[in-house]
Amino acid sequence: MAKEPKERVSVTLPPGLLERVDRVAEERGESRAVTMERMLGNSIDFEEKFLKDMENPLVRGLAKAVFASPQFLDAIAFVVRDQEMMGRGKELKEFGDEQLKRGTARKRKKKLS
Repeated sequence: MAKEPKERVSVTLPPGLLERVDRVAEERGESRAVTMERMLGNSIDFEEKFLKDMENPLVRGLAKAVFASPQFLDAIAFVVRDQEMMGRGKELKEFGDEQLKRGTARKRKKKLS
């Protein structure tokens, strides 16, 4: 079976993230490129499902309730002990609101096609 041809891309990453990628690559005995390709491949299914979920009116309704309050998001972060999320409720609310709008627009566009 012939290998599928690959395309070269260039990305800019924060140094800390690149160090983490390199650490994982070294631990697995892989090149940086192989590690990044595997990690991206593992993540894309989740991202595509998220986009599809944001088109679902029921999921959008639940997400809207969750994203309604930055304080609620901060409380969730505290309860689950997510250090990266703590104190970012306002930022997460803005992200959620934008994703809800985009999901509604994608659903509307699909209905028109």
